[in-house]
Amino acid sequence: MTKYDIAGNAVQIPTEVENERYVRQSIANLIGDIGGTFDAWYSSQSDCASVNRNAGTVLEKAIGPLVRKAVKMLSDQGVYSIDEKIFISKYLNGFTDEFYDVLDDMMDRISDIDDQLEEEQRYRQVRKASRGRVVGGGFGLGGALKGMATAGVMNAATGMAHSLGNAVGNMGSSISAGANKTAVYKNAKAPLREALINCGYSVGNAIRNALEHEANVKCKYVTATESAQAEAILQNYAQGRIPEPQRKNQMLQALMLNPYNTEIYEAIWNDFGDGNGDLRKMSLYFGCGLEQRIQVMACKYGDDVFNADCGEYLSAFNKTGAIVRNEANIRDSLKKMEQYCQEHDIEENLIPKISLCKELLQTADLENRTVEGVLYSTREIANSVKSDYLKFYNNIQGKDLTDNEQYQEICDKTYDSEEFNAICRSLCENERLLRTPERIRDNLWSIFTDRLDEATLTNFRLNVVERFGIFEQHEVMVRTITQMPAEEIPLFVIERSNNGKSGVMVTDRNLRIYSKGLLFSENQIFDIRKIKGIECVGRDKFMIIIDGADSVNVSFKVRNVTDEKQIIFADTFERAIQIVNNLYPLHLQNLYRILYSVVTCTCGTRLLPNEKVCPTCQKMLKRNGEFVETEYCPNCGSLLQKGKKFCSNCGFHLIVSSENDLNVVALIMQCPNCGNSINAGKKFCTRCGTKIQ
Repeated sequence: MTKYDIAGNAVQIPTEVENERYVRQSIANLIGDIGGTFDAWYSSQSDCASVNRNAGTVLEKAIGPLVRKAVKMLSDQGVYSIDEKIFISKYLNGFTDEFYDVLDDMMDRISDIDDQLEEEQRYRQVRKASRGRVVGGGFGLGGALKGMATAGVMNAATGMAHSLGNAVGNMGSSISAGANKTAVYKNAKAPLREALINCGYSVGNAIRNALEHEANVKCKYVTATESAQAEAILQNYAQGRIPEPQRKNQMLQALMLNPYNTEIYEAIWNDFGDGNGDLRKMSLYFGCGLEQRIQVMACKYGDDVFNADCGEYLSAFNKTGAIVRNEANIRDSLKKMEQYCQEHDIEENLIPKISLCKELLQTADLENRTVEGVLYSTREIANSVKSDYLKFYNNIQGKDLTDNEQYQEICDKTYDSEEFNAICRSLCENERLLRTPERIRDNLWSIFTDRLDEATLTNFRLNVVERFGIFEQHEVMVRTITQMPAEEIPLFVIERSNNGKSGVMVTDRNLRIYSKGLLFSENQIFDIRKIKGIECVGRDKFMIIIDGADSVNVSFKVRNVTDEKQIIFADTFERAIQIVNNLYPLHLQNLYRILYSVVTCTCGTRLLPNEKVCPTCQKMLKRNGEFVETEYCPNCGSLLQKGKKFCSNCGFHLIVSSENDLNVVALIMQCPNCGNSINAGKKFCTRCGTKIQ
């Protein structure tokens, strides 16, 4: 007799109930093995005749260990006058009837198929006489056992035995549908298997009877009525029909009626806890496994709480970003789960989501204490540095950091945090380099290579014009597909096809998504100044965020790149666009001239290879690289170097004063043949050669 303290109340387990548990526990594994033993044996039999001939073998393999266990249990109680043969003859008379009846029915079907109905009676007698029996081996089944009644077998309602009529009836109905011996062999397996398992339960009942009669060890099993009463209490409890003052006592009563019902243990644990662990001990003793159920329930509770509070994290592709955004929700989930553990007196390790929440909160803390790759000791310091970064970038907005005066002005500013002031000058220098227009392509290439390896960039088919990739081979074709102006400058391109006919291109003005194919073509253009971000929202799924417009989803057709690197690539892509947008407006406006100029005028304007006259100050570039002042010819309007006597375009005669100013000859004549303007006094037309009178 054992006592348990359940929810503050004493629960006493009678010795008879403990004896029943002892029997169940002793034979449970042996009965559980019967099905597997039968399956292996049946698969080794070629046909129904073989099954019938070797039936005794499977009986010995499956039931023999149970009989030997019965003798061992009796000897443990001081009963030494019973061995296997005596146990069978005294307590197992007829226990194999069901099995052999099913076997006989199977062979009857075989006889029907063989059209031997007229000889059925004689054939049946011969078959019975020749049927294999188990002899020796401590088991000793004999023909005399068949047909005897089993003494003291419990009612089938206890769940320890099954109906003979059902087994035989099911056997007949299933096998009758078969049209040949193979079908009979196949359909006979299930009812034979069930009948053999029932033999095992019969041995269990025989053990109970033998213990009571031979050793005065009584077993109290749960009757069908007791099981139904316990279930009724449980249902009324769940539906709130039991008054509050009686709820605990009624559940304890249900537990006493059926200590094998796991749901009763769960209900008591959920509502009254198990501070001393006795409820779990009792459930373990009766094989209900409340500890395992607690683990399942606790795990499910954690999953439900986490899924409800942190759904965005679960569905997010960029987990790190989701962790930072959902830090408060993660913290709330952790608090609920920890409180659950305290209320139910269980260890936190039973809820795996607790350790996950702690891990995620550590990640969130690291992310929140990290600013531009630098980890600070506290969030307060990190937030102060973040604030100073915002002030810094506001200060340099619209500034030309390539101008020494403006650059020095920015460098001389101070900020709130000591940490930021310590890095301010180096940050100014870095921003100056990033905003130097001549370095735009170097800067773009550096930002990609600083964060990603070359193999990843190759898998993305990244081209930084004139730095990496083969875009130059496709540029003419891409310009044709996109119809982009000649002065628009490609900066970096992600080619989505090997032939270069599909890609995503960033220029000094636009972000272009283009494709040219037989069945599909596209040519989308977005002002680069309105691109606010690029996010990786799935595997090879990228979202371009546009100010004042709907986001655009795009695929880069990337393969063999990890999810983490795709997320990093999207962030790097966004930073690369920021580098372009951060250029001083005048520099961005003149970027084509800055990148492709061959010489710089004295006024500072850069001239392209085909330009000889400065578009800003009109100075002319001579072959020796010198820039000279110019004037316009009053006759044809051509731009001429100051000091010239004749127009190099029309030959007009110019008068140059001592002050080097251009003056027009007073008298002008027209050629009578071609109408060309010529100075008075000329004898021939300078254009057509006509003689002038």
